[in-house]
Amino acid sequence: MLKHVVLFSLDGFETQEEKLIVLAKIKLELERLPESISALRSMKVSVNENPKESYDFMLEALVESIEALPLYADHPDHVEVVRSLIKPYLKARACVDYSVE
Repeated sequence: MLKHVVLFSLDGFETQEEKLIVLAKIKLELERLPESISALRSMKVSVNENPKESYDFMLEALVESIEALPLYADHPDHVEVVRSLIKPYLKARACVDYSVE
């Protein structure tokens, strides 16, 4: 199994309230993806509660292998969430992929 961990920093919100609304939508939509993407075993999104840190949320996805990662990443449902909810605000992204048992 492969754990796919991604940190996101977002920017461009009018208010903190707007940012929290978008983060809640991102969490909801990303955590729904295992229902429609068979390569995706699980998805967990955590919103950063520490305002002093630069990353706003983290996703942890579990897939079968590094070879299965594109089946999730390129899936139309995932691409749509990224296009509509993440890309408009994306400031920075960091990723680590590692094997787990």
